[in-house]
Amino acid sequence: MIGYMEAGERSLTVKWLRKIAQALDTTPGLLLDCDPSVVDSDVVVLLSRANSLQRRQLGDIARALLRESSEG
Repeated sequence: MIGYMEAGERSLTVKWLRKIAQALDTTPGLLLDCDPSVVDSDVVVLLSRANSLQRRQLGDIARALLRESSEG
């Protein structure tokens, strides 16, 4: 699945973000947390080029994480 996401054939979903975070023994929030002053410029460029669907999906993920953190 990660290969499909890297190839742009599939989009990152909340479900997969949680699975990846669990596999890496971290939290979804830490996987998404990016400080432009310390992140590689290639990552910032990729995020800035996200299309409207990708931006909407990132918003959905952020809302899910906020809900999860306020419930926990």
